[in-house]
Amino acid sequence: AGDCQPRVGRAPCWSAPRAPGAQPVPPGPFPMPAAPATDFPVAVVALDFDQTLAVRDTALDHLADVVTHVFGGEARYKGLDAWLRELHAQGVLLAIVSRNARQILRRAVDSAGWADLFHGRVYGREDVEWDSMMHARKSVCVRKRLVEPFGMRAEDVLFVDDDAKQCAEVERHLPGASTRHVEGRRGLSDADMAAVRAWARGRAEAARNGRRPERGTVLVPDAVLS
Repeated sequence: AGDCQPRVGRAPCWSAPRAPGAQPVPPGPFPMPAAPATDFPVAVVALDFDQTLAVRDTALDHLADVVTHVFGGEARYKGLDAWLRELHAQGVLLAIVSRNARQILRRAVDSAGWADLFHGRVYGREDVEWDSMMHARKSVCVRKRLVEPFGMRAEDVLFVDDDAKQCAEVERHLPGASTRHVEGRRGLSDADMAAVRAWARGRAEAARNGRRPERGTVLVPDAVLS
């Protein structure tokens, strides 16, 4: 069992060894530390999962074949894979912020072969509810896990979700952040991915040309988020 490794599109074996220094996922709504940055990120793209990265509301029984049952088939999966790797190569910090269970999200990401792209920045309902004092505000999770630990500004963030109310909540409580509302309830379309790609290229170009303003952002205090 020691050489049992996850395979793309298949549920990972539970006996697969963890990487040196990796921590097990806690069983309850405990705060997860932000994954350390290896390079200075140029921007943050925070993705919802269900009906955004995935084409459906994902459950445990869909994880046996994530390519087909979660990501909509081989063609769409390959497009997502190339898109995520392009963003990652540009210096974009990728994260998932979802109200699905963290266990489901992390198993789906591992099975898709994307652990190296998200580096543990996969946050489920346990994290969202803990961070926002049970108000389930994704904006607080984005701020506490991605903006503050990595020294980013709200203007460096693009939040992508199929729920227009979640996009509005992020715009309200993380002033300056950009959002992309995914329509159609079948996940990111080619047009959505093109829009995110263009936004990320603009942030990367601004960073290369030294046009980024001073660090720091205006954030709404926790006390008024309720």
